[in-house]
Amino acid sequence: MSPLKQIIAGFFKFIGFFELILGAVMAFFGAKFLKYTLGALTYIAVCGLVMILPYNFGFISLQSYSESQNNSAVIGWIAGTFIIGSILGLLAAYFLSKFFVKWGTTLLGSMTGIIVTFLLISPLVNN
Repeated sequence: MSPLKQIIAGFFKFIGFFELILGAVMAFFGAKFLKYTLGALTYIAVCGLVMILPYNFGFISLQSYSESQNNSAVIGWIAGTFIIGSILGLLAAYFLSKFFVKWGTTLLGSMTGIIVTFLLISPLVNN
């Protein structure tokens, strides 16, 4: 198992719980919480992207975390990218929620149209 999988393996058992809670909230109170849900999803996406970029570009190696004696450098990278990712994620969520107030219905309609189009075209592409 890769070092990245070992680190995040402990979180796998909690992901389904949070998805169920978020789905239940959206099912019963969707119209009231849609802005907040999109803000939370935006925060998670931006923070995750910022945290994974140094790993993808080779600035941080989780292999060195398990083999090296100087683990503080890797922990510093992880903490630093989390802080920067959280700040950028919160900013993106804030501005998206402001944008969503005016253009939310249009965004949902366009995304629904795109998804339906891909669902209808995908059987044609596979043949």
